[in-house]
Amino acid sequence: MPTDLIEALAALATDWDDAAPIVTFEELTSERSISDEAPPTSPEITVVGSPRRPRRWLIAVAAAAAVALVIVAVTVLRSGEPDRRIEPPVGSEPTTSATSLATPTTKELFAAAVDQVSGARAALQAFTAVVTVTNSNPAIDATGASLPPDVTTRTNRVTLLSDGSLWSEGDLFQWSSFDPSTSTARNATVGEDGVVMYQEVVGWADNSVPVNILFGVDPFVDVYGLSLMAQAGEPGLTIEEVTSPLGREAWRIAQSSISTSDDEAGGETTTTSVWDIDRETGVVVAYRNVQVFNGVEQRTESQVTELTTETALPAAFPGGFPDGATVNRSGDPNGFLPMTLDEAAAWFGGSLYVPADFSADSLVRLTRQRQAFGSSVEANSTMIQVEITRRVGFTSSTVTMIEYILDPGAAVPPDASVIDGLLCFAPAGQCTGAPDDSAITSGALDGKPSVAEANTVTAVDGGRTVIVRAATAAAALELANSMTLVGP
Repeated sequence: MPTDLIEALAALATDWDDAAPIVTFEELTSERSISDEAPPTSPEITVVGSPRRPRRWLIAVAAAAAVALVIVAVTVLRSGEPDRRIEPPVGSEPTTSATSLATPTTKELFAAAVDQVSGARAALQAFTAVVTVTNSNPAIDATGASLPPDVTTRTNRVTLLSDGSLWSEGDLFQWSSFDPSTSTARNATVGEDGVVMYQEVVGWADNSVPVNILFGVDPFVDVYGLSLMAQAGEPGLTIEEVTSPLGREAWRIAQSSISTSDDEAGGETTTTSVWDIDRETGVVVAYRNVQVFNGVEQRTESQVTELTTETALPAAFPGGFPDGATVNRSGDPNGFLPMTLDEAAAWFGGSLYVPADFSADSLVRLTRQRQAFGSSVEANSTMIQVEITRRVGFTSSTVTMIEYILDPGAAVPPDASVIDGLLCFAPAGQCTGAPDDSAITSGALDGKPSVAEANTVTAVDGGRTVIVRAATAAAALELANSMTLVGP
């Protein structure tokens, strides 16, 4: 990824981090609540910040559009990253099956893993896993002296469907759920005093927050992203074929790095991560992450002890609250609204770019949020995003269309222009017309400025940005070349 794009996203994400900081488990299960009879009006989200224009104008446009993706996915890229160098996994020894990245064998293994895991995930429709997550955190007393690590272990039974539906029961939550048809997450937890607390969050994009908490890791780790690093010769990565603790064939991928901090505290952090990915399902069935900062260790381990693919959601899904219960309600009811293509096009105010093989089971969602750009500290524009998601098992591809409508009378941000009432984060002459090296060569996006990077293709149509993502670079480009126009 170009350095300028990273910097632009980092600056935008810093603003978002201030507006909506990461929610910890403790905050998620806090006793802050309101009456079930009077749910509050969700606060309006405002993000302040203007992307810095990189050398490549199309990347600048993509960076600006990515504000929406940063907000929607709550993905925080922090500015001021420390200097970083990659090292082989700490304490690892070469074996006959884990080969140095300098040899073609390891690259071939990663390529084989991408194909095999992608196929397994596409074929998977549902699974239930019993997973135990152990966290070990350093502890000190009031004088600053070291204490034995604070260790917590939680076991949960988790059911996931390929449409995003989730149900869990166990130590972490008495029960929890995510219903993709309403973009709603719910849970019940038992406090230290034995009192059951209830929570409902609306407007979530997907189930990634509860899933990552329950598994202690993304159970569908991005093998393709790791493979790209391997193909580029990145050190610190190994892959081997093993038998997992479940007694099943698996891919074991290890990654290790050392980073140095330039802040006042200083110091060096060594991070080692190891994933065991079940070959039959593509699910991460064992995970270990160890971070050592100036000799102090923090560790997370996740272990799946049971795994079955013959499963269904329980009758209790999506879970309910007792009459009169106090429920902590939050979120934005308009965060992600499922709708038809015609409804989305009407909100978007123009035609939508839709894959030629669009099917009725594709998920179409719309998001609207107020944002601030330029020197304004108050919201001065409205972001509208339409996302089309196609799922095949536990794999997916997305087409995301984003536009920013500047308020009447609001100042146009520097290095930007307004085209048909929409903000384009480049001078007007660069928002239209395709350069000779555009990545897209056919379909409705042919002739629009576009760039391909990894498994993402970004195109610009005046004041609208189109971002296409798929499992691999080839799949993303094929999808981008298949676009049709639907709507007015």
